[in-house]
Amino acid sequence: MSRRGSKITLVGMCALTLAGTAGIVGYALRPAESPELLTPAAAETSAPVVSQPFDDTHRVQVRLVTSEIEPLVLQQAGTLTASSCEGGGSIASGTLIARVDDRPVIALHTAVPLYRDLAWGDEGTDVDALQSELARLGYLSGDLVDGYYGWNTSHAVQQLRVAVGGTNGENITQRAEFVWLPAPDVTGLACEARVGQDVSPGAALANAEGALERLEIETVPDALTPGARTLTVNGVTGPVSETGVVDDPETLAQIAADTELIAAMRAEPGTTVTGNLALAEQIDAYTVPVGAIVDDGDQQCVQADETTHLVDLLGSALGSAVISFPDTDARAPETVTIGTALTETRCDD
Repeated sequence: MSRRGSKITLVGMCALTLAGTAGIVGYALRPAESPELLTPAAAETSAPVVSQPFDDTHRVQVRLVTSEIEPLVLQQAGTLTASSCEGGGSIASGTLIARVDDRPVIALHTAVPLYRDLAWGDEGTDVDALQSELARLGYLSGDLVDGYYGWNTSHAVQQLRVAVGGTNGENITQRAEFVWLPAPDVTGLACEARVGQDVSPGAALANAEGALERLEIETVPDALTPGARTLTVNGVTGPVSETGVVDDPETLAQIAADTELIAAMRAEPGTTVTGNLALAEQIDAYTVPVGAIVDDGDQQCVQADETTHLVDLLGSALGSAVISFPDTDARAPETVTIGTALTETRCDD
C-alpha cells in the first residue's frame, strides 16, 4: 500500500472515531426524563378540619397582696396563765393559743369574725362562717353548713373544745372562747402579752404578719377568648375576675398554706410568681390551614364545598389557625376549601 493510501485510511479512521465519540457524548447529554416521584403533585383543594380542646391558656405574672400587721385580740379578762405565742412563729386555726384563768382560748379563723355569743336558733353570716370553718377543720359535715345554729353546730364546737384540751362546755358558743385569726394560718408572730400578766377584752395577745387578701395579675393579656376564667398558681386553681383579681377565700387559704411561698414573697416586696390564666371550661376548637380563613373585615369564615361557615379566630401558629364555630347547633365540616378552589371572598351570615 502506498504512503498516501495509508494517510487517507488513518484520517478516515480518526473521523469515524470522532463521530462515534460525539454520538456517545450527545447521548449522555440529552435531557433526562423526570423520575415519576418528582412529577409535580396536583394542587391541594381541601384540608381536614382537626378537632382539639382549647382553654386559651396564658402565662401571667401574679402579685400577692397582704393586709397590714394584724393584732390577735383576747376577748376576756383575767390572768394569762399560758400562751402558745413564740416570737417569729405561727399559729393555726383550731389550735390552743392561750389560757386565761386556765380556761382554753382557741385560735379560729372565720370569714366573718364572731361578734356575739351564739345559742340554738341563732342565724346569720357569722353562724355560716363558724360552720364553714368547723367543716374545714373536720368537725362538721359540709352539707350541714346552713347558717342555722343548732345541735350539729353546738356538738362540733364541743368536739373542738375537747380537741384542744378543754371540756365539752355549754351548748352556747361564747365569743370570749376564741381569738380571731385573719387567715387559717398566721405567721411572723410578735408576742405582746406575757404569762402572768392581767389581760382584758381588746388586749393584743400577739401581732401577726398581714393575711393574704388577694392575688392580682400584673398585666391581663389582651384579646382573651370570652368566658369565665381560672388562675393557677403553684398547683392551686381558683376563679379570677375579668380584671385579674383572685379573692375567693378557699383559694387564698390554699395559697396561704404554702408558707415557703408566702415567706419568699414577703421577703422581697413586689416580687411576682408565674401563673396560668385559662378558661374555666374548655371549648370545642379546630385547626385549619391559615390559608383557609376568609377575612371579611369584621368577621371571618371558612368555605366547605359551596358553603361558608362563620368562625371565631382564636389564634394561629406555624401556618395553622385555631377556630371555633359560633353556631354550636351546627356540625363542623370535615374539610375546608383551600388554594385555587377557594372562591369566596366574603362571609355571608
